[in-house]
Amino acid sequence: MNIRSAEVKDAANIARVHVESWRTTYQGLVSDEYLSGLSIESRHNLWAHAIEQLTPDKYLLVVEDSDGLVVGFAMGGPSRSEEYTDRAELYALYLLQQVQGQGLGRQLVQAIASCMLGDGFNSMLVWVLKGNDALHFYRRTGAEVIGDTEIEIGGERHTEIALQWNDLKAI
Repeated sequence: MNIRSAEVKDAANIARVHVESWRTTYQGLVSDEYLSGLSIESRHNLWAHAIEQLTPDKYLLVVEDSDGLVVGFAMGGPSRSEEYTDRAELYALYLLQQVQGQGLGRQLVQAIASCMLGDGFNSMLVWVLKGNDALHFYRRTGAEVIGDTEIEIGGERHTEIALQWNDLKAI
C-alpha cells in the first residue's frame, strides 16, 4: 500500500471511493433514497475542483493498493468549526469496505496528523455521524468525544459527534 498526495487525475477514483464507501458505511443510518442518489460523476467534479483549489494548509491524501488502484483517501486542514478554531480537522477519511480493518485508516490518520504537526497544530478533531462504526475506530486511535451538533442529510436530521486527538504526536 502506498499513501501519497492526491493529483487531479485521482478525482474520479476518489469520487468512486467516496460514493461506494458512503453506500456501505451509512446504510441504515442515512435514507436509502439519499444513498442511491449519490453520483460518482457529480462527486468527480467536486473532487477535481477540490484538488485544483487546495491551499498550502490543506491536504488530500490517497492510499493505493499494490496494483496502484486508489482504495481510500483522507483530507484535512485547519478546523472549519467556529467553536474549534484553534486546531486542525480531519475533514474526511474513506476506505472501500474490502480494505477496511487492514490498518490503512490508522495510516491515513497518522499521515494527516503529521501534515498538521508540520503546520504547527498540536490537536485535531473529526466529526462522525452518530451510529457510524468509525466512532470506535477513532476512539481506538486516541480521539475523545468533545461535543456534538445536529446536521441535515437528505432532508433528515442527524447527530454528528466531534472527537479530538489532544496530542497529534501520540497518534
